[in-house]
Amino acid sequence: MNLALSNTQNVLADLNNRIRLIQADINSLPKTERDLIGIQRKFTINENIYVYLLQKKAEAEITKASNMPKNTILDFAKAGQEPVAPKRTLNLLIGLILGMIVPIGFITIKDFLNTKIEDPKELENQIKVPLIGMVGRNNSDDALPVLNNPRSTVTESFRSLRADMSYLSQQKENLTILFTSSISGEGKTFVSINMASVYALMGKKTILIGLDLRKPKIAEDFGLPNDKGMSTCLSSDTPWQSVVKSSGHQDLDVILSGPIPPNPAELLLQDKFTHIINEIKQAYDVVIFDCPPVGLVSETKELFALADISFYVFRQGYSMKGNTQILNNLVEKGGVTKIYGILNDMHIDKGYGYGYGYGYGYGYGGNSYGYHEEATPLPWWKRALRRK
Repeated sequence: MNLALSNTQNVLADLNNRIRLIQADINSLPKTERDLIGIQRKFTINENIYVYLLQKKAEAEITKASNMPKNTILDFAKAGQEPVAPKRTLNLLIGLILGMIVPIGFITIKDFLNTKIEDPKELENQIKVPLIGMVGRNNSDDALPVLNNPRSTVTESFRSLRADMSYLSQQKENLTILFTSSISGEGKTFVSINMASVYALMGKKTILIGLDLRKPKIAEDFGLPNDKGMSTCLSSDTPWQSVVKSSGHQDLDVILSGPIPPNPAELLLQDKFTHIINEIKQAYDVVIFDCPPVGLVSETKELFALADISFYVFRQGYSMKGNTQILNNLVEKGGVTKIYGILNDMHIDKGYGYGYGYGYGYGYGGNSYGYHEEATPLPWWKRALRRK
């Protein structure tokens, strides 16, 4: 331990001795040279700092030059007297054109694609016979509105049709009326039943004969069993008087079509059928034929000769526009005369008084009486789009 300490002290003494010798050499230099060395030292430090700053400045300028756009603004924008866009006149012109083209195009496409009969005037122009009447929509489930709801607008439609009969068949005590259509579902049975009913209410002895042997419907509407009828008489020796059924209402009898036969067309073309019809005409004031659709079966064409007046029933919004050609062919090629058109189920308002708000009323003072049928109000958007 003492040896190490002694060696350290010897080293320290040697170093101090060297320092003294160096300082002695420095002190031996002139004073001016010493000052120069100090100045050179400061110059070197300042020069290094200056060079460092110049380097950083150059790097900053390079970075700035790389981020600056190369384009140069030659002239600043100036505001004009009128805006460049939007142009009010052009926008109004485009709006006017679109406001006319879009609705007209929509209406044109809608009418072009619509294949159903809706406008009575259009139907009247397409058929080659007079359109004698229009029947409003029956808003109830009752198939006999004339008998069960005499104040309804539908009943008034049939009264109006009955009044027109006096002009169509003048000076005729007994009357035979035939109803047919193009296809099933157009309402010929509904019209024939209620037309028979309106004559019965008038006091005329009326009989309704169901001649649609393929698809009978009268029995269901009157709630009668279709166990016997015209097919029974034509296929056997049963007299027609035995198949006459009471409708449950005064002056109105019914001959149903009866059980569906395998050969309905041949049955109706027998001489026996003509003989039966002639006897029925002598027994009743008004005879109503509910015939099968003439557009689907052939036997109806032979029945026109047995009727005084024939009616071809169309249904608004249901019958196809092409069905009018069937009626025109009957007149032009089939030689059918005294035939007229009826538009059934009028519910789309085309300016004929049927549809929303339809009704009759006659007021005297504070009281009113007449015919009235409450209509279900249409939604606001349908009322807005209704054609006046």
